[in-house]
Amino acid sequence: MKRFLLIIMLLGSLVGVGWAQVFVSSAGNDASDGSSWETAKRSISAGIAASGGTGTVFVKAGDYRTDAELQIASGVVVMGGFVQSSTGTDTSHRRRPGVNSHWADTTWCSVVSGAGNHRIATVNGLLDGFVLRNGYSPTYGGGLLIDGGIAQYCIIKECDAINDDDYDARGGGAHIRNNGILRNSVVTECRGDNGVGVSGENGDLINNTITRNSPISCGFVMDYDGNYYTTVQIGNQCWMRENLRTTHFANGMPITRSLTNSNEAPYYYHDNWTDELIAELGLLYNWNAVMHGEASSNAVPSGVQGICPNGWHVPSYSEWNEMINYVNDIPRYRCNNGNNQISKALATKTRWNGYYDYPCYVGNFVDRNNLTRFSAPPAGEYGSNRVQSFGAHAVYWTTTFYNNDRSYWASIRNGGQVELGDQYKSQGFSVRCIRDEDQEASNLQTIPTVTTAEVMNIAATTATCGGNVVTDGGASVTARGVCWSTSPNPTVSGSHTSDGAGVGEFTSAMTGLTPGLTYYVRAYATNSWGTAYGESRIFTMQHQSCPGAATLTDVDGNVYNTVQIGSQCWMKENLRVKHYADNGTEVEFLYPNNNSSTELTYGLLYTWDVMMHGANSSATNPSYVQGICPNGWHVPSRAEWEQLNSYLSSQSIYRCNNNADCIAKSMASKTEWANNGGTCNVGWEMNTNNTSGFSAMPTGYVNPDGNYYNFGYCIDWWASTISWGDYPIQFYIYYDRCNLTVGDCHKNHRLAVRCVKD
Repeated sequence: MKRFLLIIMLLGSLVGVGWAQVFVSSAGNDASDGSSWETAKRSISAGIAASGGTGTVFVKAGDYRTDAELQIASGVVVMGGFVQSSTGTDTSHRRRPGVNSHWADTTWCSVVSGAGNHRIATVNGLLDGFVLRNGYSPTYGGGLLIDGGIAQYCIIKECDAINDDDYDARGGGAHIRNNGILRNSVVTECRGDNGVGVSGENGDLINNTITRNSPISCGFVMDYDGNYYTTVQIGNQCWMRENLRTTHFANGMPITRSLTNSNEAPYYYHDNWTDELIAELGLLYNWNAVMHGEASSNAVPSGVQGICPNGWHVPSYSEWNEMINYVNDIPRYRCNNGNNQISKALATKTRWNGYYDYPCYVGNFVDRNNLTRFSAPPAGEYGSNRVQSFGAHAVYWTTTFYNNDRSYWASIRNGGQVELGDQYKSQGFSVRCIRDEDQEASNLQTIPTVTTAEVMNIAATTATCGGNVVTDGGASVTARGVCWSTSPNPTVSGSHTSDGAGVGEFTSAMTGLTPGLTYYVRAYATNSWGTAYGESRIFTMQHQSCPGAATLTDVDGNVYNTVQIGSQCWMKENLRVKHYADNGTEVEFLYPNNNSSTELTYGLLYTWDVMMHGANSSATNPSYVQGICPNGWHVPSRAEWEQLNSYLSSQSIYRCNNNADCIAKSMASKTEWANNGGTCNVGWEMNTNNTSGFSAMPTGYVNPDGNYYNFGYCIDWWASTISWGDYPIQFYIYYDRCNLTVGDCHKNHRLAVRCVKD
C-alpha cells in the first residue's frame, strides 16, 4: 500500500504546481483553451487531451455522454463534481457523489454515460468523484478497467460486461489489474458473465459498497430435439434468450409442419429459411401447438408447460406484462426516456428493417439495441399462409385466452413500443419460455465443460481447430469435436467433426470450407445430459488467388493481388497505374473523391479513351485489348463481365437468399460502403460481403463536367465494348441494390478499371 499512498501524495502535491490545469463544463466548447471555467472544454476527452498527459482535469457537475472510451494515462488526474457556479480557476467548491444520493442529478454530480456502447474509461492515473453509467465491454470492466490506476469516490451504476459468443466477459462494474485500486465507491445494478459487480487479477478494493449486481445468464436449457438455448435474467424472471425451434413436445410427440394456417397444432416457417436461419429466428407455432392441450392461464407463473422443455413454461399475459413493466421502470432501457419505448432494449442488433427517420424505432441505430440481452429477432408472423412482417415484428404467444378464436400475444415492433394484443389462434408466432420457479439453474448445468482451441492452418478449403473437455459433468463424454457454420453459435445439427470421447484435449480437421467465407466454430462435448459448447472462434477462409499469378506488378511498380473466379483470373484491386506499359507515357487520371489518400485503397479513375489507349471497341471474349493494363492482362469486354456475373449467379454460396440476381454482396468489400437496411443490398450486414474475394470498393465516379459523385455509395467499371456512339458499356454496384448492373455512360466519365489475365 505504500506505493499507492506515495502516488496519491504526489498527485496532491502536483495539482496546480507545474502541471497543466484544464477545466471542463457541460456548457463549454471544445474549441476553447480550457484554461478557466469561462473558457472550459465541453468534453472530458478534450480536457484529457489538453492536459498533455501530465495534468489535472477539473469537471463541473453536468451530463457527459461519451462517444468513445476515456483513456486516463498514468500522469493524469480527472476530478468531478465541481459546482456549476464556479468561476475563474476556483476549485474550492465540490460535491462528491459518494456522500449524497443525487446520483441522477446532473446539476449536482458529474455524470458520465457510455450509452451502452463502450467501456466508460481505462484508468492508469486517478479518477475521482464521478457517477459512471451505462458502460459496456465484451471483455473486462463494463464501467471501468482500472489498469494500475486509482478510481475513488465514484458511483458505478448500470454497466455491463457481456460477451454473446463465449459468455466470459468479467466485471460488470469494474475490472482491476496491475495493482489498481477501487475505493470509497459504490458499484450497483451492474451485470456480467462473470464477476458481475467487480472482478480482478490483482489489486485492492477498499471501503466500497458492491450491491444489487446480477449475472446476465441464469443457466442453460435443452429441448427434446437437442437444441441448446442460452438464457437471460430479467428481474425475477429467467427467460430463454432464443426463440424456440423444437419439432417435438417434451414427451417426444412430433409437431408437424404446415404450409397453410391451421387450427391443428403445427409449426410454420418460410421455404427460404435455412437451418442456420432457423437457429437464429426459431420456428413459428400456432396457439394450439404452444398450449399442447392445456387450458388457458393468466396466472403468475402460468403453470402451462405446453411446448416448452421440462422445467420451463409458456409465459402468461401477466408474466409478459411483468417483464415489460420491469424493463420500462429502468431509465437506461427507455429510448429517449419515453414511456414503454423499450423495443430497442429487447431487440437484436441484426435483421431489423431500417427506419432512419424515427430514432426510437428498432431499425434505427441498431448498435444501440438489446441492452437487456433479451435478443428478440424480427421473425415476423405466419398469416395468410405465408411469413409476414419479417424484419419488422417479433411476436410471441401468451397462455392467455381472449375468446374461442383468439388469444393474447406480446409484440416487439419497429414502432418502439412493446404491444400486448390478441390474434387468431391459427396465426404463427414465436415462443419464449420461462424457467419454473422451483427449477434451479444448477440443475440444468449437468452437461460437460469444454473450451475451444484457436483456429490454425487456414487454407482455401480447410482449417484446423479443436478443444479441451475440461469436465464430463458427472457422466461419460460419448462424443466430442468441433462444429462450424457461417452463422453465430453453430451446433452439431450442422457441419461438425467427431474426434473420440472422454475428457482431455483433441484436434479437429475442418474440410469442405468455402474460400472467402467467414465462419464461426466452437468445440462441443456430449454426455447423457446433453451437449455443451465452448466459446466461439471466428475465422475467414482465404480467397483463391490465380494459380501461378498470386500477384501482378504494373509498370509503375504497384503490386496487385489476384483472385480466381470460375475460369477467369481477375485483379483483386482497382487499377492505379499512371503510365502505359508499352511506352511509359503518362496517363490522365483523377483520385476518387478528389483525395490523393484514396489511391492505395480505391485505385484511380480514368476516361474510356485513356483506358483503351487507342484500341477499338471490342465485344469478344477475351477482348484482346491490353489498353492501360499491365503486360499479360487486358481490359474486360461486356462478355467477360457477363461471364463473371453468370458464374457468381450459378453458385449458391454467392447468391443472397438464393436469389440468382443478388450477387453484388459477394463482390463488395466488407467495409466502407454506406449503410442500407434492405435485405441483400450491399450496405446490409456488410460482414457477409465479399465471399467471392472480388473486393469491390465504393469509389464513386466523376462526370464529364468534373464533379465527383457517390463516393462510398457505388463502384462503376468500364468495359471495352461500345454500346452506341460515344457511350461505352459500364458495370456497376450500388450500396442500396443487390445486383451487378450493366449500363452505359459517356466516354468522358471517369470510372474505375479492373483487368483480366490473358
